[in-house]
Amino acid sequence: VAPTPQTANVLALYASMDGINYQYVGSTEKHVLRMRGSAYKYYKIAYAGKLKPVDHIGNITIEPVLKQKNRLR
Repeated sequence: VAPTPQTANVLALYASMDGINYQYVGSTEKHVLRMRGSAYKYYKIAYAGKLKPVDHIGNITIEPVLKQKNRLR
């Protein structure tokens, strides 16, 4: 059963180049967060949802994909 929007657990990603001014990058509303574009220096992760006392966030996987600089254009 898919969670309803009121009870869905969502992670949102914010990024910054200077560590002060953060901008929204994306969220896990559609299950997987994929970020494209330039890399940032600082990141913040925000959680929105309901956790029971026995629940916990157990795993976050980050898989960077390096840009290919030698592609023909």
